[in-house]
Amino acid sequence: MGNQREAVLFAHLDYLKGEYEAGDKASLLQAVEYCGMYKLIMPEWVVYAFTMSHRKWQRLEVKTLDQAFEVEKPKGYRLHAQKELMDNSIDVFLDVNASETIDNYTFERVAKKYDTNRDKVRLMYKDIKENTDMGRNLSKAHKNKRRK
Repeated sequence: MGNQREAVLFAHLDYLKGEYEAGDKASLLQAVEYCGMYKLIMPEWVVYAFTMSHRKWQRLEVKTLDQAFEVEKPKGYRLHAQKELMDNSIDVFLDVNASETIDNYTFERVAKKYDTNRDKVRLMYKDIKENTDMGRNLSKAHKNKRRK
């Protein structure tokens, strides 16, 4: 693994550690997934926190794994709507980003394709653009392409 790539991957794990320590317990599970996806040796904080949480469940101190890891969806969470958003968001992002210009017309056109509304498309696009490496990189490439 290249040094620069490795540095980026471990910087993201450091970010997740900060989120976990600030109370976002789902960050631990994201870190485990991240280590598995990129074949990284788990940092000590991940191993320790995962082991302690799993043991709560294994020793019957709690009934469920979501209780052991202190994660749950908030009350009123609309699972179907969120799943739909996640399933389509990358495709929506790519369709918007492939456009010559990114404006209300673009959001409207993509919304029709996915049988949704312009505002939802804008939110999906913005979420991927701001919260993923892929989104930031592709947005930057799109901006550079328009400048030429």
